[in-house]
Amino acid sequence: VSGCFLATDFIFYDRARALEAAMGQDLGVWRLQGIAGLVVATLLSMGVAYVSYSHGIIPWGIWFPIKLGGAVVALCLQAAYITVTLRAFAIPFLHLRRAAAAEERRAVKGELSYASLPPPVQKQMGQALMALKAQVIGVALGAVSSMLFLASSFVWEFLVGDQSGPWLLVMVIPQSFDRVASATFALLLSGAPCKSGSQIRSVAAKVRTQEDQRCSARADLMLSWRPHEDVRWAAKVVELAERGISLDVLLDFYGQLGREGSQMPHYRPEQHTTADVVRQAIIPATKQQAQCYATILMGAEVRPDRMVTHAWGNLFSTLVAAVVADALGDADYCLAGYLLQTDIAALRQMLFRKGTLSRTYWICAFSVDQHGGICAANPGGDRDPVTGVLHPVCDCGKPKYFNTTDPVYEGRSILCEMNKFTDMMTYLAASGPDFQQVVVVDPGFELFSRAWCIAEIAQARAAGMAQSLKLSAKQDIAAHADRLKDLRVQDMKASRPEDVDEILDSISDHDEFNARLHDMIFDKDSGLLSAWMCAQQRMEHAGRLAAMYFSERSPSLRAFFACQKQELV
Repeated sequence: VSGCFLATDFIFYDRARALEAAMGQDLGVWRLQGIAGLVVATLLSMGVAYVSYSHGIIPWGIWFPIKLGGAVVALCLQAAYITVTLRAFAIPFLHLRRAAAAEERRAVKGELSYASLPPPVQKQMGQALMALKAQVIGVALGAVSSMLFLASSFVWEFLVGDQSGPWLLVMVIPQSFDRVASATFALLLSGAPCKSGSQIRSVAAKVRTQEDQRCSARADLMLSWRPHEDVRWAAKVVELAERGISLDVLLDFYGQLGREGSQMPHYRPEQHTTADVVRQAIIPATKQQAQCYATILMGAEVRPDRMVTHAWGNLFSTLVAAVVADALGDADYCLAGYLLQTDIAALRQMLFRKGTLSRTYWICAFSVDQHGGICAANPGGDRDPVTGVLHPVCDCGKPKYFNTTDPVYEGRSILCEMNKFTDMMTYLAASGPDFQQVVVVDPGFELFSRAWCIAEIAQARAAGMAQSLKLSAKQDIAAHADRLKDLRVQDMKASRPEDVDEILDSISDHDEFNARLHDMIFDKDSGLLSAWMCAQQRMEHAGRLAAMYFSERSPSLRAFFACQKQELV
């Protein structure tokens, strides 16, 4: 009995709690701790009574009713535990299944059909249903087998009396069934992929080895790191490193875009890039103070928890959605992107329940002082995609520092902020063991053609930083596989040609760098693109989908599907 309860508690409790927190509904998970406490109390009481009986302290007439009562209590507690576990998984599963059924019924009327949804969205919904279904089946199997085993033990101990010969089958058969069912139950709850045992062991060993290497590299960096020998260079690196922006503040800024009276009232999330937002919202908003927007918005210097690597040519809404997905623990930003456009309040509620609304990020658009670099010119003649008007230039008059602007150290500008990203990442990694990198991959995978993005990814790996890629959908990888396999650092681009030259000059062997880059990103077992959500993360994601469909404040899942179909087709 104790083994059964301990196994189910350890395997199930964290997963069910994550599901309950993501849904924002009481699934009764808190009752499990109470039931487990009663089990422990029952076992201790029976143990004390048995020791007392075996030493002759209490007679058999007292020991027998204690033993009988303990067995009855064990059966009742097991039934209660099973009921709570089944309810916790069954409620969100039934919610999502009804959602899918509702879409199929609408198809009869010629409306949106679940079956006609784009593959990424279908797969997301299907995976959530399958994950929850596996939990329900696993708990049900465990329930039947354990109850049968406990009941047969009760009969064998108290009613049969004859514990030999044919009556032994009363115990042996249920026990054998319980072992088989328990193994199946554990496999279903584990969330293990459909691979052979040798494949799982091989992948696990490879991942463990790489994680050990990462931790070793991080430890070596923390011991060996020294500030830059030029005091002014080192001071600028430290200054850059204290410019984090919280997710809460980022959502406030995003929520103002597109509103009358804002810096960018014509903002369209499906059209405007990060570069558009920097030129038309961030630079004008910071003209008077002539400093980075992160410090202005936060009101003080803030150490970031994450470094965000992204490309300015991609949608600004994609950048924000990926940051939100990181805070939620999602592998893709499909759901986060939808809620950004329809219900930021509901999104804030999810982030608050997750406890990550105050997480801080280093995002170059906000964390770099644009008035010390690009604000005074528009060399490419870039125009707003909605109005067709040229991006404005700023007349703040602040001195500009580019890669070779004096004063220089070994040919590189000391006061330029745009040539110190990798130095700043190394400093933050060396001074903060929990500092991580978030890589925002756009649907077209253009990020992997940007020189600074690749340099940041490689530097983060060398510094032993934990890294995570945020994709619009995992299926996008297959669509761009042919182009991605030919990735070369020599072919990368940057908005400023001198950046490409600087990065290429810093790499001694381009071919060896390309080989390592491919392994780091595309290795099928341990590369960044191979990352998959653990069982607890899948439960959280399923819980968010179920909560969104049944929330009175959030739009229906049908609207979510319609939005994703429009964006992804």
